[in-house]
Amino acid sequence: MAKWSKIIISVIILGAFTAAWIYWGVLRELPTETELAELIPTTVTKVVGADGSIIGYFPPDGMIIIESEKIPDVFRKAFIAAEDESFYEHEGIDKSRIFVAMVKDVFTISFSQGASTITQQVVRSYFLTREKTISRKLKEAILAQRIENELTKDQILDLYLNRIYLGAGAYGVEAASLRYFDKHCWDLDLPEVAVIVGLAPAPSRFSPLNNFSSAKARQWYVLTRMQKEGYISKARARQAYNAPLRITGKQGMSFSRFPYVTEYIKSTITDMFGEDALLKGLTIYTSILPSAQ
Repeated sequence: MAKWSKIIISVIILGAFTAAWIYWGVLRELPTETELAELIPTTVTKVVGADGSIIGYFPPDGMIIIESEKIPDVFRKAFIAAEDESFYEHEGIDKSRIFVAMVKDVFTISFSQGASTITQQVVRSYFLTREKTISRKLKEAILAQRIENELTKDQILDLYLNRIYLGAGAYGVEAASLRYFDKHCWDLDLPEVAVIVGLAPAPSRFSPLNNFSSAKARQWYVLTRMQKEGYISKARARQAYNAPLRITGKQGMSFSRFPYVTEYIKSTITDMFGEDALLKGLTIYTSILPSAQ
């Protein structure tokens, strides 16, 4: 009897130490979810040519946050279909996906399988690193459930669409739309949306600037997932895949059609008005005529 008493006491002490470790090593380091609740739209400085067309942008750190109503519904459907089909059902983490990923990792002796929900990806993009440690995963799961308790699903999805890294220095769907297609996100058609959504898992590997065939393969994956979830028909998916794409972005050109012009402008404005000047949403007019370049 005394032996069992010692075992029970040992288990209780171990449990107390584990709880203390979780709190001091994980919970106390987590930011509050209220830091996420309010999205402040980005003021973007733009460079205008002599014909009135925009030839370049200066988004702060490559991120452009826009109001919820400006993000087309097709982006929401495409990301949910491709990245987290049970987004509106789970509570921040998808236990079934985690189990499947763990099984695959065991058989492949690796940690390559992803099981992150959109909520977990929001957490990662704001607060955490991509290091593959138990501590980081635990923090991610805890904060994901916290966010689910405090914010609506639509608020979480808006955070995701405005913050996700989509390659070539672009954060958020608006920045990616300007970077790859020189269009606002609300002006994109389905084939273009599918290309951008396809970048999410590995922006460099699936970039149309780096590997067009890989970008097309991911585009098809997104379209077929949208079809499976009932968002589009099979014929619409095929039509979108076969539609020609006009990628306007170039490697190393950032958010500009004429980088040699915008780099000169950046240097000049910074020298004249300071480093923060381009963060104030300026409109800079130039004598550059795009049609003559």
